[in-house]
Amino acid sequence: MPFGYGDAGFTHAQLRARWIAQGCPWHSTIIAPPARQDARRQMVRTGLIGAA
Repeated sequence: MPFGYGDAGFTHAQLRARWIAQGCPWHSTIIAPPARQDARRQMVRTGLIGAA
């Protein structure tokens, strides 16, 4: 499969759900995550997911 097409058959919602199920990992190997990165809290605050 060509680079970058591994997620071509999925919707944004499906990809987000998979990423959340994996624990919201930071994927960059070049850029370090921001200090105190909390992706789940940020998604709750912006309304993308409900508080759990």
